Amino acid sequence: MKALLACIAYFALGISAAIASGYGDFNSGVAAANRDDADNTIKYLTLAIAESDLPAHLLPDAHVTRGIAYDSQRKYDAAIADYSAAIALRPTYTRAYLERCGTHGLKKEYDAAIADCSAAIRLQPEDWRLYAMRIDQYLAAKRYDDALADYALFIAKRPDDIDLKAARADILRQSGRMSEAIASATALRDASPKYVSPHLELGLIYFANNDLQKSLDSFSAVADIAKKDPTALIFRGQAEWALGKFDDAESSFEDALDLDELQPYSFLWLEITRARRSHKQSSRIAARFAATDLTLWPGPLILLYLNKSTPAEAMTARATAADSGSAYRCLTDFFVGEWYEQQGNNGEARRLLQEASGTVCDDDWRTQKFAAIDLARLP
Repeated sequence: MKALLACIAYFALGISAAIASGYGDFNSGVAAANRDDADNTIKYLTLAIAESDLPAHLLPDAHVTRGIAYDSQRKYDAAIADYSAAIALRPTYTRAYLERCGTHGLKKEYDAAIADCSAAIRLQPEDWRLYAMRIDQYLAAKRYDDALADYALFIAKRPDDIDLKAARADILRQSGRMSEAIASATALRDASPKYVSPHLELGLIYFANNDLQKSLDSFSAVADIAKKDPTALIFRGQAEWALGKFDDAESSFEDALDLDELQPYSFLWLEITRARRSHKQSSRIAARFAATDLTLWPGPLILLYLNKSTPAEAMTARATAADSGSAYRCLTDFFVGEWYEQQGNNGEARRLLQEASGTVCDDDWRTQKFAAIDLARLP
């Protein structure tokens, strides 16, 4: 996005200071956008758009740049109005269609989002990034066959791309076509046994299909291949946790923290696993996290496990997080529920784990399943 703004900025470079204020306000607005200063972006570009001396060829760029700033403030209707104004002024403005596609998607207006992404594709049919964004909207709208059709185009262009084929298997999983998903990912794994994505995809598919041991086997293969990737160890540890292999899980999360000392989810999963084994919190690891800035997500959850905040404060932080979508809600319900379980408050643990395992968490299906697994373990 900054590359776009930097590109826009050249229009006004070298303009004499004697030229009227439209250029000056446009330049100030773009400069503010490059600083991620949404308030001043909106302020100066609003002035520029209203000024009669701003050249017509800059107006679409001013609207798109201001729309991006409105998006960052979740003022989605204002953003859409700006993108629409840019399109009216420049009907071939691919970026405006693409930005409006994304904003409609944030509002869950998927038909409008898909129409805009499709318009962008018609303007630049060889740009595969546009298809990728349309696929995101198809998946959000649960239009799996349309997403698979776009992936067929990708794979036809790049028949040797293993990651694309693994992503196609994931769409089969999302659509509930588990046998097809397993067959597709298994064939890909067998053809490329040293490649990460087929093993990772098989692990996810087996987990979704409640075959926890095969899920663990696949994630263990990922960890064996990607030896320096802490995320691979987190996946393995989560599968071990789901199977009740808490000693193995504890080792996996500790190993992940050895690779990345401040990996927040390694810490959180380590804490809920240690509690199952009645192991005390590591003062060394706790001090390391306590010395960092924990204002950003999932910092509020880490503060809870460091005994530096309360469940109520974690819930409040969730509501004001940069993205207050279902993922934040589900993760908060899950980890706060686990915290209550550690305190022996099974009533609150059950309530929150029921929330995290409910349909509101369909978009965060892995947390949903972890919550369901542990809910079944409660007395």
